Amino acid sequence: MRVCPSSLIFVLVVVVLGGMSMLSACGKKGPLYLPETPTAAPAEPAGPAPEPVEPPAADRSAQ
Repeated sequence: MRVCPSSLIFVLVVVVLGGMSMLSACGKKGPLYLPETPTAAPAEPAGPAPEPVEPPAADRSAQ
């Protein structure tokens, strides 16, 4: 079985481009690290809910 030269060129291009993309990574310089997660302050409980306000009655005398 013979190997097609165009297949070899395609595989070579894919390998080279893949290697270059892995080397470039995200472009961040320096050592890799995990960012520190900030500790959130515990939330204070909310006060009691305000009393519901009823809407004013509709004025029916103007009809």
